[in-house]
Amino acid sequence: MQTASLDEVVREYIISEGRDSMHKYPQYLQFAIRGLKELQYDVYGVPKVEVLTVDTLSSVTLPQDVIRVIRMGFVDGTGRFVEIYSDNTLVVDAEGNYNCSTGNNETPTVNASGQPLYFTYDDLQNVFRNGQVVGRQYGNAGGGVYSYRVDETRGTIQFSSNVSGQIVLEYLADPNKVNGQFLIHPFLIEPVMAFIYYASMRYNRAFSPGEKQYAFTQYVNKKHHANLRFTSESVGSLINASRKTFNGSAKY
Repeated sequence: MQTASLDEVVREYIISEGRDSMHKYPQYLQFAIRGLKELQYDVYGVPKVEVLTVDTLSSVTLPQDVIRVIRMGFVDGTGRFVEIYSDNTLVVDAEGNYNCSTGNNETPTVNASGQPLYFTYDDLQNVFRNGQVVGRQYGNAGGGVYSYRVDETRGTIQFSSNVSGQIVLEYLADPNKVNGQFLIHPFLIEPVMAFIYYASMRYNRAFSPGEKQYAFTQYVNKKHHANLRFTSESVGSLINASRKTFNGSAKY
């Protein structure tokens, strides 16, 4: 994806205004920076890709300039990108470890006094009916194949236990932290230009309230359109979301 620099966008805006000189460049550049920062909090960050290695605790350290995760995954043996999906049902313990368990294949419960009891899956499976073993396992057939959860408090990304090796993280980053340059996603070129147009007349008494309101409305519409583009879901995400509603039921 080809991004544009803030300098290029400001110069393009000055040309579109039909100006013969660049004397407005410093003022418009400040307007553009202000608009970029506002869009940063609402809909945007600079797109960035990192290759991270999953540690023995099935986690990676979250990059400091992350604003929002776009997607992540890995490349399988056939060269295909396999997406890892967000799953907030991953369990965390007091130390921040995910995929934690209470013992060897044991499931916790409590008695009437509130004391913890433990029983194994073998205990659950040893139920006979009509000469057959009836497994009493609920909710083990659904869910995505690979999943992750972002722990913003600890600054980590935790994965399901079947994720290992290297993963590719695509995310929106703080524009102040990409090689010291302000870069703009193609979706945001029009909103930034609309903000320059609005900011240049906001405190100027030469423009009527109607003109200022029109400029502001144009900026809001451009920002909303960019937000729709950023937040659109992939087909894979929709399929994975529907898959989570299917669970295994008991046999009778």
